[in-house]
Amino acid sequence: DDYRVITFDLPGFGESGPLVMKKGHAQEALRKELVETMAYLGIETPHVVGNSLGGLIALETALDGRAASVTALSPAGFWDGEADFTYINVLFNSMMAAAAVTRPVARAMMATVAGRRIAFSWLNSHPENIPGDVAYGDLKALTSAAPNVRRLLAEHYQFEGTIDVPVTIAWAENDRVLLPYQARRAARLLPNALHVT
Repeated sequence: DDYRVITFDLPGFGESGPLVMKKGHAQEALRKELVETMAYLGIETPHVVGNSLGGLIALETALDGRAASVTALSPAGFWDGEADFTYINVLFNSMMAAAAVTRPVARAMMATVAGRRIAFSWLNSHPENIPGDVAYGDLKALTSAAPNVRRLLAEHYQFEGTIDVPVTIAWAENDRVLLPYQARRAARLLPNALHVT
């Protein structure tokens, strides 16, 4: 009741156009897209919320002085060393390859509880609760976003910096992608934030 809520797809995801960037410039390209979107919508310093990659971008929005507050849900950018990032890279590339291979039978597969469990157990504790049509849409979205995901993973930049606005970082205790112990690095880098499990 108190806020206008705007949600949008990152470039290269959902219904947004492709992410246009030079090699090695993902961070700048994503920031530029967000700044341009905010300017287009006439927004100056909103409260920003993001999940995973969106959480990292939300935090960077605050670094740029463009956020009134940030809530980041299991944000990317807090992996602790190369092994952490290799795990994320292998996980995403494996899932994207599996999604591409199963795409011809995906609609029928997502109509079954077993199919949803196979497809989404890496990402969701209860994939059987996802409606079949939503699961099918998510699988299609993953295969469509695959080229951009691979480009972003190739750069694997981390979060660095100090934020002067209120920040809440919430980490799912059973997160299978951005592993929960990464929250410790977030707490070290952002000691003034509210950290919630």
